[in-house]
Amino acid sequence: MAWDAAGGPECCLHTPKARRGRNSRLFAGDAVQNKSSRVFLMLAVVLGVLAMVTTFAFLQSASATDRGPKATIYVAARNLRPNVPLDPDKDLREEQIPANLAGLRQRVLVPENKGAYKGERLNRPVPAGSPVWQADLIRNPGEIQLSGPEMRAMSIQARGAQALSGLLVPGDWVKLFVTRPVMRTYTPPAGGNDDMPPVPMLESSGKFETLLVLNQPVRVLAVGSRLTPWRQQVSAAEQYESAGGIDPAQTVTLEVTEAQAKSILELTGAGQLPVTLVLCPPQPLRGGEPTSLPAR
Repeated sequence: MAWDAAGGPECCLHTPKARRGRNSRLFAGDAVQNKSSRVFLMLAVVLGVLAMVTTFAFLQSASATDRGPKATIYVAARNLRPNVPLDPDKDLREEQIPANLAGLRQRVLVPENKGAYKGERLNRPVPAGSPVWQADLIRNPGEIQLSGPEMRAMSIQARGAQALSGLLVPGDWVKLFVTRPVMRTYTPPAGGNDDMPPVPMLESSGKFETLLVLNQPVRVLAVGSRLTPWRQQVSAAEQYESAGGIDPAQTVTLEVTEAQAKSILELTGAGQLPVTLVLCPPQPLRGGEPTSLPAR
């Protein structure tokens, strides 16, 4: 009789009761691992929020003790919800910061433009006392932003992990890879009729190859039907939430030239072959500031 590592008979490991116990331990281990991953991720989110709050609190303290010139910015007067029209008189309040923080002031809402903010909507929640960034405003929510007159918008299918598991957002830059079967020539055996020689045929070799569709990264215009938010507008908590709700038939809209669109269609078999998106560093726009293309 064989014995297991714990000193018991090996045959006992194959009884239904033993199998259930072993499966329970395996499932319990997976649950503990998933729970630990969630705990670490939520801890990172909490630390990130704490760092942001601490940094702004330090700026407020420095502004209070600094006797030098001051500049005024807007912060949230109360907890602000996304996609709700702003009322500057109720939703924003002035906060003074050192005047030498010009870079910060250029990126947040300021009192000089108060009238322009009325009716604007936010693309994320902003807690009370936090600066309201210009990137927090939804710009042209019904329009696709193209970087030049020669650029076009093209949608492709990308599922699950092939679309970065739901973490892809508009404004990202990606490269496209397509995976296709490797074909080989197959000649069937000759039949009884000598006048009809066997005709070579193509069949799958059982192997696959992966090709780079375009040499240059392309910009993501939309993920599904979402034109916002962009990467700098998404918090870690929002990325965590989006990763848990992956659309199994997700589409990604890319900014391409007509020549690039033709290459994508040809190499992917007009969408029949699976495409994998690989995240790339941000790239400079071709034509500078984007131009608007009304969504249809």
